[in-house]
Amino acid sequence: MMAENTLDLLICNTCGTQYCTSSRAELKTCRTCDDPRQYVPRTGQSFTTIGELKASNKYKNEFTKVDDTDDKFWSIKTEPQFAIGQRAILVKSDQGNVLWDCITYLDEDTITWVKKQGGLSAIVISHPHYYSTVGLL
Repeated sequence: MMAENTLDLLICNTCGTQYCTSSRAELKTCRTCDDPRQYVPRTGQSFTTIGELKASNKYKNEFTKVDDTDDKFWSIKTEPQFAIGQRAILVKSDQGNVLWDCITYLDEDTITWVKKQGGLSAIVISHPHYYSTVGLL
């Protein structure tokens, strides 16, 4: 179960990275989006929270087998797309499950589903913007 205070932590609307603050006065820009290689919309950087995303009743995560013949690899993706459209891959193993990358939108259904698959032994992050809400897991 997610802690209440994590629902208010700021998330960049562009890249999906979550920060350890709920203060919009404290967080003026996203460090990931400050990188000159990162796309930033013309309107500039903006932030939301998991609480705001949940309250919109707009988002849901989908769990799909990557290969219909093997249930060891599962894609986790938020619909409709949020931020840059991250997807995570759950790799199931007898030695423990590994989450390859993270998604930003985490809800109780997603946490419950991951636990039913055996939980997580490790998380692998391939890019800074895939860190997203890893702190909530």
